[in-house]
This record gives sequence, C-alpha cells and structure tokens, in this order.
Amino acid sequence: MAQVVSGGVDTMDFEYDGLHRRIQKVDNGSSTTGYYYNEQWQCILESEGTGGSEAAKVVYIWRPHYVDALAVRMRADEDDEHFFTHDANFNVTAAVEEATGDPMVERYAYTPYGEATYLEENYDVATAQVSAIGNEHLYTGRRTDPETGLQLNRYRYYHQQLGR
Repeated sequence: MAQVVSGGVDTMDFEYDGLHRRIQKVDNGSSTTGYYYNEQWQCILESEGTGGSEAAKVVYIWRPHYVDALAVRMRADEDDEHFFTHDANFNVTAAVEEATGDPMVERYAYTPYGEATYLEENYDVATAQVSAIGNEHLYTGRRTDPETGLQLNRYRYYHQQLGR
C-alpha cells in the first residue's frame, strides 16, 4: 500500500525500503513519521517531524523469545512507559503502567480472526473502541494501522474482519 485516499483526497502516503518494511508515513503532506528497524524486522524507534526536522517519538523494546512480543513502549516527549502482557498466541492482552497507582491501563480481547475489543481494567467493554494509550500492537503482537484498520504482517496487510 503506497497511499490512502479517502473521499477522493490523498490522506497519507507510505514509503518502504528494499525489504518491504514501512520506513515513512506522511500524513496529509504535513506530518512525517519515520520507522527504524533492527535485523529481526522489529520497529525499535519512531520519529516524527515536519519540514525536514525529525525527533525521536517512541522507543520499543522487544522480548527475546518471540519476534513480535512487545515488552515496553516508551514515548520520548512525555513520561509515558507501558509494559505489555501476552497470551500463548502472543496476542497483547493488557497494557500495564507501573508509574500510576493502578497499574492496569487497558485490556484487549480478540475474535478468532483478530478483531480487537478494548476493555477497561476491570474487563468491562470500553466505551470508545480505540486504545486510550495509543497502542497499535495487538493481535499476534503486530501493529494495526489506525488509519486503515489493517494489520501490518511484514510482506502483506491483514484485514481482521475478513480473516485475510
């Protein structure tokens, strides 16, 4: 996917490197997000900027036992650090914030094909079905693109409602 068009208007453009990893997202021609990877295809840094200047935005730390098992996400511009728990299929099941008095921030449940349901810390279904902390790593630990609703699976995109 090279661009997203909504209502006949180009809303965002994507760039990929020679290994087919997304390396840049330009939103409405104004904001640019850069993605930096290690040799396991794990995104380790996101940068954001406008007008040619970029600054670190998010740093990711991954677990060593599985390539898509996210351990920690740290936002560079704020005191925002979240730890992630997984089930046996490496689906992200909860986000934990150690800095607050109530560490469980949000939970996630999935349909058999990976459509996420966002839950409150007490397992009640959240009113807004989006991540309150901006978490994009969900089903099988892979990133779900908030703009398209598609999951990025290295060489292909996956649509959870269609199961393909």
